[in-house]
Amino acid sequence: MAKKPDSSSGAREKPFWQELENHLPAQALPAWKNAHRMQMWTSLWTPLTVLAIAVGIYMIIVESATCSYLWLQMPMKLLGLAAVLSWFGLVLLFGGPAAWWNIRLGPLNFGQWGGPLGARGVELLLAAAVSWADDYRLTGALFGLGFGLVLEFRGFHPLRFARRDRYAAEELLNELSACLRGKNVPDKVRQDLWKAADAVALAFATQPEKLAETTKALDELLEKHQTVLKTGTTAELAGGFGKALLVALLIRGVVLEPFKIPSGSMIPTLEIGDQIFVNKFIYGVQIPFTHYTLPLKVREPKRGDVIVFKNEHSNPEVDYVKRVIGLPGDRVEQKGHLIFINGQPFGRQVEVADYRYMTRDVERSKAWYPDVSVLSRETIDGKVHRALNNGEGSDHWPQPAVVPPGTVMVMGDNREHSLDSRFGLGGRGGVAFVRYGSIKGKAMVIWLSLSHGGFLSSFFEGTGIRTDRFFKPVDMCGNEPPPPPEP
Repeated sequence: MAKKPDSSSGAREKPFWQELENHLPAQALPAWKNAHRMQMWTSLWTPLTVLAIAVGIYMIIVESATCSYLWLQMPMKLLGLAAVLSWFGLVLLFGGPAAWWNIRLGPLNFGQWGGPLGARGVELLLAAAVSWADDYRLTGALFGLGFGLVLEFRGFHPLRFARRDRYAAEELLNELSACLRGKNVPDKVRQDLWKAADAVALAFATQPEKLAETTKALDELLEKHQTVLKTGTTAELAGGFGKALLVALLIRGVVLEPFKIPSGSMIPTLEIGDQIFVNKFIYGVQIPFTHYTLPLKVREPKRGDVIVFKNEHSNPEVDYVKRVIGLPGDRVEQKGHLIFINGQPFGRQVEVADYRYMTRDVERSKAWYPDVSVLSRETIDGKVHRALNNGEGSDHWPQPAVVPPGTVMVMGDNREHSLDSRFGLGGRGGVAFVRYGSIKGKAMVIWLSLSHGGFLSSFFEGTGIRTDRFFKPVDMCGNEPPPPPEP
């Protein structure tokens, strides 16, 4: 064992993990790094992290070159499948307790190794933050199944126990790192703790059969000097959760936010049950819980953008999703199937004269029912999108409408079934516009779809997992063939 650090202030200021590596014999360093690398790649969060990074890169690519999704979508689906299989494979090999049980809780201890709450509760909090926008029974069942497996399944015991011991050692060394940052730790206590930590590190690297024993010795030493070290306080635990919550809120409030499509007003672009990611910063960073937007933006809204916004006209607590049709100063009118902007009609081409699709009224019933409409391909400012329009009364609104400054006019792609700007956004009537300050962001990619048909639909009243819609961008390339009828 290498010599212990002296009690000088210079030694105390070195980073803990760097100092710990400096104490290891040179021949043990490769094994130490390999063991940490193995812990990282066998973590249940690794496949999810890799997938999240890939999705972020994918969204950037398809936002700048939409047609790239025509060949990138399938590799993304395969990567998603690999991530799911890897996750369940790690559960099978290492089991839930290896990831969740070995956590020290300080004064909230549940036995020697703690319980399933504590530091990893922060990760659970972040996972919950990602799924705030979802309340479908199928998604809830899948999350429940996944976490149930994590918490209950014990895995293959030799592998589980090996990883459990390494995980417990890492958690304890992290706690020791926080303890040694204190300036009032007596030198004798500090030296004893370093001696125990060195033993844990050496066992971690080269003597795994001794890791549980050395970890227990360090744990007992921390318990013995807990009064001096002042670890495990309620304030520290609350601080960890507070930081995690702040990170989650910043991500949702500034970068990306998941959004669930609750109605059929955007069919065929977005179907009921689609889950999308919304770009929160493209039109400006909005301060959470306010309508104030910081002057930091990529660009202004454009015609054809699909946006998510707060509906101030009828239901401010509910987010709406519609397509931008008119910009400030535009004169918008509708004649039958055609939308006119400043006297110029959208380009329109009928694709399917009797397009059949499945929909439902989520406020009245969960039952799916068929409907028929005309599916057309429209072009606005060079951008292509699809719309449903029979011309049966959707042009009966106070027109023409001139869009006021600082606002946009929006319509749903399912023109006969959309309470949009033409009809007061569900408010008191008259044409209603969306203020820039009410826009939450631009819809980008469908990351999950729980819509009609698909996998397991027979068990959930027609709602199933639509893998054909996974990683499909909201914007169209323009080269897509006519869509097949709904299953």
